[in-house]
Amino acid sequence: MSTRGRGAVSLEEALAQVGSGWSDLVKEVYTSMLDYPGTELVQVKEKFGRLRIYWDSPQTKKEDASKLKSFADVIRLVETRSGNICEVCGDPGKVIDLNGWFSARCQAHSSKR
Repeated sequence: MSTRGRGAVSLEEALAQVGSGWSDLVKEVYTSMLDYPGTELVQVKEKFGRLRIYWDSPQTKKEDASKLKSFADVIRLVETRSGNICEVCGDPGKVIDLNGWFSARCQAHSSKR
């Protein structure tokens, strides 16, 4: 999702916004960005138990559209995968309801908010 006009988020800032269990997913996105010059992340957060990543790119030429769609696909895949990874430790997990707060958790962390 493009959100023009917002400032870029550094890798360190992005990692500080989500649980350490998702750090590999966030790093994967930053590594993928190397293939898309000028593309930047403007917000990384947890929402409804899944990773949410908002990004921007200065690429506006029609021929760049397929590259941007490809990057959007990378983001969508990582966001989807996050729902199956414990945001606390990185082990396999699922999105659960912790007293009205949705969170991706493994069995060991399923009772802790």
